Amino acid sequence: MTKKLLMLLGVFAIVGMLNTSNAQAQWGGDDGGGGGGGGMGEMMGALGLDDAQWDKFNDLRRNYRKNSIVLQAKIDIAEVELEELADATDMDMKKIGGKIGEIAGLNAKLRSFRYQTLADMRGFISGEQFDTFRWMAMKMGFDFSGDEKKGGHGH
Repeated sequence: MTKKLLMLLGVFAIVGMLNTSNAQAQWGGDDGGGGGGGGMGEMMGALGLDDAQWDKFNDLRRNYRKNSIVLQAKIDIAEVELEELADATDMDMKKIGGKIGEIAGLNAKLRSFRYQTLADMRGFISGEQFDTFRWMAMKMGFDFSGDEKKGGHGH
């Protein structure tokens, strides 16, 4: 059962370097379907969620998607700003260092948010359901270090 929960975590996991398409793919679109085969209905069946758990799961999923998209957009913008700083004829290493620090902080915030979401999920599902979720996430290509494996969602 542990392997199944790992797989579902990838749908959640939320991804150190998530980009908007990865967040969409991991959690599925508005219809709840995700990339990697199967949708939220398959996940619900595999986890054995009751209606109350499913409602909480969907609320958590939507909250995660919204917030991770915003954080990833901030990271993407900061990356473009870093490129602009690097393209300057007279590169200002103090500004570049500050921008790199900003990007690192945003990535850390996104990663912390991912793990907080997982902790929140543990509050309403059993250990066995969580193990199944993580297994499913791993099967979908999530490696739990914060990055998706090559060939995962959004690639």
